[in-house]
Order: sequence, then structure tokens, then C-alpha cells
Amino acid sequence: MNIAIFIISLTIIVLLHELGHFLAGKFFKVKVEEFGIGFPPRIIRIKHKETIYSINAIPLGGFVKFSGEENPNDPNSLESKPAYQRFIIIAVGPLINLVLAILLFSSIYMIPRDAIHGNITINSVVQNSPAQTAGILPGDVITLINNEKIRSPYQVEYLLNYHQNNFLQWEINRGNENIPIQLKPIYDTTQKKYIAGINLEIVNPYKVSISYNPFQSIQKGTSTMIDFLIMTKNEISSAISGTKPLVVAGPIGMAQAYQELNTQNSFSLKQQILFTINLMAVINLTLAIFNFLPIPALDGGRLFFILIEMIRGGKKISIMTERLIHVAGFFTLIMLAIIVSWTDLMRIFNGESIL
Repeated sequence: MNIAIFIISLTIIVLLHELGHFLAGKFFKVKVEEFGIGFPPRIIRIKHKETIYSINAIPLGGFVKFSGEENPNDPNSLESKPAYQRFIIIAVGPLINLVLAILLFSSIYMIPRDAIHGNITINSVVQNSPAQTAGILPGDVITLINNEKIRSPYQVEYLLNYHQNNFLQWEINRGNENIPIQLKPIYDTTQKKYIAGINLEIVNPYKVSISYNPFQSIQKGTSTMIDFLIMTKNEISSAISGTKPLVVAGPIGMAQAYQELNTQNSFSLKQQILFTINLMAVINLTLAIFNFLPIPALDGGRLFFILIEMIRGGKKISIMTERLIHVAGFFTLIMLAIIVSWTDLMRIFNGESIL
């Protein structure tokens, strides 16, 4: 059931991306030959006016087929339209994914949820750990990390993995004294995350209900999206420096993560819903990023060629040259997709967790 929900959600995300292209194309009077749900072979075919609307057998995403995408002589073709119109038609797809990512991240903050807050206290310190080196002792209370007030153990873990292999400015309370501490986390290969070498407990816990109004939620959702981009950059930097391996997952890996988290007994229904929304936001953001990058065969590759055309005063790169570059990019992407999918499948067959 969880996998079915994931596939349906992924299909809706890609369909909304393609719907953006479709509506923008219609707005600029480009003939749309087909708007398909899923990928061929066709199951159902309905023609309305000049467009075929189809439901296809492979239920992952969809597509829009414009008339004469490489034929400028057809007045209703995509290629016949001015550069700025073609740019908008192609850019609207990933732009919709970007807007959806912000809205989904924001919606998480509008859903009321309970949390346990209290004094986040050091229960124990691991020998030879960054925490011991920094002078942290059992019984210390963490009050601030990088000027952020600490109310839950989750915040500590999040900040350690957000900043990764960088020094963090802590403030701890020991007795009646506030002590500044500088600490640099290390990557633990067993736990697959950055750690300080401490065990935490919540002293004097209390329950709070957390929710935000729409304006606050949009601010926080946008901030969360930016944090995700920074964390992604940090993950890549850590992989390049050899600090930690880079975990890459395709749709199969994302489905595995979704299944693993939603089958945990400790997860309430509300937590499962929040995780699903968060995952869909991440997928939308990832689609937007990849489709804005100048990668051949993707939207960003086509936008790149249109930008070159604009810079050159309307002079296009030859259709054959652009086509060859996109074909090469397409086959490269297919090879990468096969490698990533194979890695995802081997992880599942070997009984390894992605989390």
C-alpha cells in the first residue's frame, strides 16, 4: 500500500510538471499533439480538437508532445515561436516543481503537532570524542548551538548533520555558569551520520503544540528549502573530500526509504503524513534543480540553447548539433539511471537499509 501511494504521488508530481509545459504551450498557441499520463504503450486514447489525451501502460510520470519541435516552418510548432516564448514554455515545468516544493515544505508547518521540549542535558560523553575534547561534561545543559535555542535532541542531531565537518559554537549551562564551547563533529560510519559523541536526555520535559499561520509557514518552508540545498552542497563537499560516502538514490531508493519509515511502529499516522509531504517536497525540489541545470536532454539543456540563441541575437545553433548533444545526454542519463537503479536493487536484495 505504501509503495502504491509513493508511485501515485510521484506520478502526480511529474504530471504537474508536464501540465505546466502543456498550459504554457496552449497559452502561446503551440499545437499540442499529445498529452500522456504514463509512458507508452497506450491503454486509452481520446482525441479532443487537435490534441490526443492518452493513458499509458508505464505509470511513472507523463509527457507532452508539441507539434514540430524542430520545424520552424510550421506556424503552430514550438520551434516557430519567439525565443522568449519557448523559454517560458520549457521553464514553466520546473518552475511549477519549485513552487510545489515551497508549498509542501510550508504546509508541514501549518499542521499542528505535539513535541516534547525541556532541558537538553548531557547524559554521558564518549571517550576520545569531539565532545570530550571540547570539555563537555555529563550534566551539562545545552542552551544554544550557533545562536539557536535548543529545546529538543532532534535539533542537536539536525545541526550536527547540517553543518557537518565544520566547527559549531555551543553554549552550555553548568551549575549557574554559561560556558561557550567550540565543537567540530565527526562522521560515524556505523550510524551513518555526524556525531559529537554525547548521549542526551530531556530533563523537566513538557509537551507543546506547534503550528504556524500561513505567512509564517511560507517563511519557514522557504527557509527549510534553502537549508536542504545547503545540506546537499555539504553532502557533495564531504564526499569529494572523502569525509563520508555520497548516498545516491533513484526512484527505487526513495520508495525504499518511504517504505522503511512508514513501517516503523513508533511512527504515528500524523508523522507518516508529515514524512510523506516532506519527501514529496524534496522530490519536487530535486526535479526543479535538475531541470534548471544545463543538462542535455532535460529542460535545462534546452533552456541553455535558447539562452545562447538570445545572446547571439536570434542566431540558433544548428538543429543537428543540438539534437546530437541531446541524444548523447539522453543516453548518458539512461546509463546513470541504470547504475543508480542497480545500486538501489542490490541494497534491497542484500537487506541493507537506506536510512
